[in-house]
Amino acid sequence: MEAAFAGSVVLQRGDRFVTLVWSKDEKDRRRALPAGAYQIKTTRIVRENGDGWWFLSSTGPARAKVSVEETSGATLDIGDTVHFKAMAKAHGKKLQLGFGITGRDGRGLSVYKNGKRVPVRYKLVNKNGKTIGGGAMNYG
Repeated sequence: MEAAFAGSVVLQRGDRFVTLVWSKDEKDRRRALPAGAYQIKTTRIVRENGDGWWFLSSTGPARAKVSVEETSGATLDIGDTVHFKAMAKAHGKKLQLGFGITGRDGRGLSVYKNGKRVPVRYKLVNKNGKTIGGGAMNYG
């Protein structure tokens, strides 16, 4: 996966949308934006490390808000934090597994590595520590 940018964020103000984009090589990531209150709609972050390109994509209902002041501007820290929550529920002899992947503000995330969505791998262990099952779950 070739990264064309290091990140982007889509902001909404009323019925208008603004997309801010920055590249991995930019030192100054300031952008001009009219003063007012905005909601964060989506974010995209690309990061390269020793084993490839990682891409985080968040979408969903806006939760985080940012207020841009005319004289001082605003700092928007969308971050690349990933929170993972596993869930399991027994139904007789069957086990229902689920999970949630969210970002800093609770928005749902999709995680990609080298252009492919990363499946969630799991392992079932009995009370003695013996592995009794496992696999991978796809999502999105």
